[in-house]
Amino acid sequence: MLRLDDGASYEPSALLPAPAPVAMGRAVPILPAVIPAGWDRFGQLEVELRADFMWLVRRSESAVLAGGNLAFIGDEIFQFAAAEALGNLRFRLSGLLRGRCCMELAVATHAVDERFVLLDQGPMLTVMLDGAGIMPLLLVHLSWRRQAGQLHLSWIVQSRAGFGWPDLADVPIGESRLAFRAVLRDAAGIVAEAELNGSSWILADQAGPLWLDVAQVGATMGPVATLLVS
Repeated sequence: MLRLDDGASYEPSALLPAPAPVAMGRAVPILPAVIPAGWDRFGQLEVELRADFMWLVRRSESAVLAGGNLAFIGDEIFQFAAAEALGNLRFRLSGLLRGRCCMELAVATHAVDERFVLLDQGPMLTVMLDGAGIMPLLLVHLSWRRQAGQLHLSWIVQSRAGFGWPDLADVPIGESRLAFRAVLRDAAGIVAEAELNGSSWILADQAGPLWLDVAQVGATMGPVATLLVS
């Protein structure tokens, strides 16, 4: 028996022959962009596989968080929990985790008739990710407020370790240090910039509109998140 979710469910190992063919094909519709900060429980993706000996299976959310059902769609790596067989080599995938393995910026790059490849741990294929695997993740939930002549800016860090938040405790940082590069700019250029060791920035207030550009810094710099301060 195969266990992928700490005993929550088991699958007969006979269903996973070695070596097994990699399930691959194409996406039928365009996958819309989302904010990849949690489970997408409303989005769906329909894929058409290349051959009838290829198959996609449903996995529990615990199994997905343990690495199951990892796949490529276009240039994005994503995961799915549910796989509904529609016939004619087509499957409807739902329960999605988008922008996995530091590929958040690829969620908005999809086009018609994209490649779909299930990243099977048996017959794996080689893909060049250009160092994306060591990049910190995109910062989320950027916010601002004005108080007593000061501008308060803050954001929330995503972690490459502990995404599932199974015990409701703070997730580990996932980087060698907690550091951020922040730039505040207006229409004329840079107003202020700072290297920070916390997920907030307080500075003297000034008239907007302003834009905050902030990225987490680890072994390399992560993608830049932008917030409009009106």
